[in-house]
Parts: sequence; structure tokens; C-alpha cells
Amino acid sequence: MGKTENILTIYIDILFITNGVINSALLLMCYRFLGVKPKALSFSMGVLISTAYGLTVCLPGMSFFTSTFFKTVSACLISLTAFGGHIKRGGGRVKGLLRWGKCTCIFAFVSFAYAAVVTTFQYAPFAKDSIYINNGEIYYNIPVPYLLTAILILLSAQSLLLKTRTKKVLTGQNVTAILRVGGIKQPLTLLADSGNLATDPLSGTPVVFVSRTALTFLPKESVKANNVTDLFEILSSVEELRHRLSLIPCKTATSGGIMVAFRPDRLEIEGQNIKVLTAILPKDALLSEGFDGIINPNLITPTQQQKGERKCSHQLP
Repeated sequence: MGKTENILTIYIDILFITNGVINSALLLMCYRFLGVKPKALSFSMGVLISTAYGLTVCLPGMSFFTSTFFKTVSACLISLTAFGGHIKRGGGRVKGLLRWGKCTCIFAFVSFAYAAVVTTFQYAPFAKDSIYINNGEIYYNIPVPYLLTAILILLSAQSLLLKTRTKKVLTGQNVTAILRVGGIKQPLTLLADSGNLATDPLSGTPVVFVSRTALTFLPKESVKANNVTDLFEILSSVEELRHRLSLIPCKTATSGGIMVAFRPDRLEIEGQNIKVLTAILPKDALLSEGFDGIINPNLITPTQQQKGERKCSHQLP
């Protein structure tokens, strides 16, 4: 009885487009796990290299690229290319290598999760001849819509996981942050308070409330300003803030009013860049000792917080 051979026909153009879309989604998932914003060039190069690798292993005579060694090398290269900005963000060579290893492990985990979801499709009714094995290597002959469905399943699972983690963030904990405004670098210790749900009414940007005494780059007379008009005029004299200032309404359970705010370049927390609007608290606002301001816990992840059970209260004049 003759031996039956499985023949898998591969269309390079479809494979390139499909791999590009899938690899883009997988890398975006990695960025979400790392809590960093992707940079266009690094992200594009990561997608290109991962897609090129996927095409190369399908070419005749290139099966050696499927070995564990080459898979590991490709994963390290892809993570270095896609997450290079995060890996090289400072802290010395050792910390950089540790971040590289972490990025590579996350990329491998996401890739294996995708492969696991796709492999389970062999038990589905449509998967009669969808799994092709050659020399111990598994190839998938699954329709593109099902591959994209696997990506949607993973993205949904990740969103649910991240949402669950965010809900576990306890109010009353503190986080160390750096506020960057032009060439100014302002360290801050912020209180994660679930009561701070304030956003800019025009752009929807989340608001971080900061004590004026904590912003050491402000003029000394700003501490003594008794009203919003005086404070706005004083801050207008600061070159870095002149074109960043705005007024926003703010309400609490007992009162309401207008506060002076400015748009920093970014708020940095554990390498994550967060776009916020910084509102300056009134001079008689009450903050728990040791805290410079208040941040919405939903803007940060549990790993970015330090243990603490301090409480905070503030009121508008």
C-alpha cells in the first residue's frame, strides 16, 4: 500500500500579509504587558523581522531555521528590535540585559499562547486537514479568518486580565513618578486615590493633582497666591509653562471651583509615559504627609505601586 504524502500549498503574498497582521497584534500585546508605548520605527522593524522569519522557514532548504537555537536567536533579535527603547532606557548594562530577557520571555509567552489557541482548532469541525506535520514541525493550513479569530481571543483574554489586575489596585498606596516639562525633571510621590476621576472636559485627558509646594521649579511667590487669577499670572512668567497653562473646573462632594493646570510633556512611572494634565492644588488643600499629589489608580498598574495604607483628603477654598 503506497504512502500518502501531504502537500501544503503556500501563497507568499497571503502569508506575508497574514503574518504581518498577526505579528503586529502579538507585538502590541507584548507592549501592553510591558506597559510601554510602541515607537513607530521600532515596532515596524520588529514586525518586519518576525514576518521575514516566518517566510524564511517556509522556503525550501530552510527547515534548519525551525531549530530551537534559531528560534531563540530570532526571539532575542525581535525583542531587541521592537523593544529597544524600553531595554536601553537607563539603569546600567545589567538592568538593560534583565529588561531584554524580560521582553524576550514576554514575546515567547505571547507567541506560545497564540500557537496554543491555533492548535486547539484541530478539534473543531472545520479542521479536518488543517494541521500538517513535517519533520516534527507543525504547519497550519487554517483559513485566515480563524487565525484572526485566535488573535481576537488572545486580545480579549489580555484585556480581561489587565482589567482584573487594575481593579486590584488599592487606593491609599503611593507611587514614585517623574514629571517632565521641557528641560525640567520634577520627582513626585503620588497617592493612588480612586476618588480622583477628574479629566480635562475638552480633551478627556486624565488630571493629576499636585501641591504647588512640590513643584520646585515654580516661582516662590506662587505659594502665596490667594486666588486663581494671581496664580495664573505668576505662572505665565515661567517660560516652560507660558504656552501650557489652562483653567479647568473641579468639583468635590462639598464644593467646586476653577483650578490652574498645565500640560507637561509626560508623566513617567516605571518607564511608562503617561499623558496627563497637571492641576495645581489650592494652597490650603490638605495632603497626607509624604505625598506631593493625587493620581487615578487606573492610570497605573499594581507593579508600579509601593505598599502603603496612607489616606488623603483635599478641599477647594
